[in-house]
Amino acid sequence: TEAEWEYAAKAGSSTDYFWGHSEEGGSDYAVFNENSGSSSHNIASTKENAFELHDMTGNVWEWVNDWYGEYQTEGVTRNPKGAGEGIVKVIRGGSWQNNITELRSANRQIGNPGWNSNFVGFRTVLPL
Repeated sequence: TEAEWEYAAKAGSSTDYFWGHSEEGGSDYAVFNENSGSSSHNIASTKENAFELHDMTGNVWEWVNDWYGEYQTEGVTRNPKGAGEGIVKVIRGGSWQNNITELRSANRQIGNPGWNSNFVGFRTVLPL
């Protein structure tokens, strides 16, 4: 879900970026327009976050399972659900095409489920 993705991306942080409050140092953790060479990079080409996950921001946007709609966290303590149906899905994390300012952990965008590009991907996740 979108909430699970954000939890994994933030890795326990409460800052705008999982590495801190500003863009400074982001080149160590994310592939974005200024350091990408205009293409995606191999997996784990940057430092991991505190949960030892690589590529949670930048490189390629990641599909999440939720439909795009209001992201409601008020009063929800665990794994808020997105819209039950819709036309477009949520993508998170930003890509190699984005400015570093667009890689904030809370940034979200829409993606058409039939869409195909070299800056959107997915992450395989298994339950514990």
